[in-house]
Amino acid sequence: MSEKQKDLLGLDRLEYLQALVTEFQVSESSEAKEQVLANLANFAYDPKNYGYLRQLKVLDLFLDMLTEDNETLVEFALGGLCNLCLDKINKDYIVEADGVSAVVNCLSSSNEETVLSAITTLMYLTTPQSRQQITALPVIECMLRFSVSTSKRLQNLATIFLEDYCTAPQTEKDNRTYSHHLDWPAKFVLPSSQLQVGCQLMCKNLFLFSFGPFAVQYCSPVILPRLQSSLWGLQLQVLVMAASEQDVFPTWIGFHS
Repeated sequence: MSEKQKDLLGLDRLEYLQALVTEFQVSESSEAKEQVLANLANFAYDPKNYGYLRQLKVLDLFLDMLTEDNETLVEFALGGLCNLCLDKINKDYIVEADGVSAVVNCLSSSNEETVLSAITTLMYLTTPQSRQQITALPVIECMLRFSVSTSKRLQNLATIFLEDYCTAPQTEKDNRTYSHHLDWPAKFVLPSSQLQVGCQLMCKNLFLFSFGPFAVQYCSPVILPRLQSSLWGLQLQVLVMAASEQDVFPTWIGFHS
């Protein structure tokens, strides 16, 4: 144990957290900053520390780190916010500080842990006041992509978000809008085999007969209304669009129940 660590152990909780914040501010080492921020994020687990962390402006520190180029700092800062926003006072502070926008921007991170924390944080930050911003079309589009991700954790969390935090009318409206201007980033591209299998299974289960390159063109009159307003319908469109853009699916495919 280093002398610095021994000295810190002799401090009370507030003094210890203050020492960590000071160390973060004065350190010029990226590795040292990452370690300190990870420690602060861990302290955010304990509700006993909420008041101290607010007093030391740690919430602002976490929010500031979300725009850093260092992905590790972003990951730890978002993890800390995810822990803190379980508290109503912290939640209100983050929302009022425009933290929702900062967290939404993290959905485009290439770090899966960061994306998972971002989705969870958005769930925790959802209030009657913030719901409209959190369930805006760009966010739902991200969740739709994640819901057909090869990562099971992303799939499950995105599906929970779509089913529990988005209303049926809202999802139906976003489905219609989404089908006209999907932008499929390269980072969300799925393997061809998974696209084909996914589309085939969903088509068979939903009794689809044929679809074109960017949207479902024809399906059973009985199934169509349910498809348009269902999460499966949204996920199917994502799969079809991705398959078409990757040129792994013909423009007309027939299935029979």
